[in-house]
Amino acid sequence: QLLIVIVACLAGQITCAELDPVLKRCDEKVFDDPGYSLGCAYTCKNGNRSDDTEYWGTYYDATVCVALRDGDPDKFDHIGTCKNGVCVEYKEDNIQDVWSQLPETQAEFHDCDHISSKDPVDKCLYICKNRHEHGKDGYFYGIYQDYNP
Repeated sequence: QLLIVIVACLAGQITCAELDPVLKRCDEKVFDDPGYSLGCAYTCKNGNRSDDTEYWGTYYDATVCVALRDGDPDKFDHIGTCKNGVCVEYKEDNIQDVWSQLPETQAEFHDCDHISSKDPVDKCLYICKNRHEHGKDGYFYGIYQDYNP
């Protein structure tokens, strides 16, 4: 039986793929790139050059993550934290009270310019890919402002 996990597929990260539990051979690890993890799973090789199999593993629980529809930054679904290999959005009733305290909304992840849209938007946040000061790309959030022509 295959485990279906919605995650993302760029630079060793996996997107909306069926993950065979038999291939889960990578160690659980810390996500150490800038910004959000694109999903909560990653791929690895076993080090044997004759084995082309891509294995997979997960990032530690509480890793900040972003879930995109079809891996497209323009199709932002939610930000959250990893739990058992899945990016989970905080949806409790007290969201307004705790929003500024959530790990995924901290200032270190706010690295996109403010933009506006003349059309209504589903979410006030959006995701962008930016080059971090250390030369690596990462996913961050920005905020839509009120549209003023």
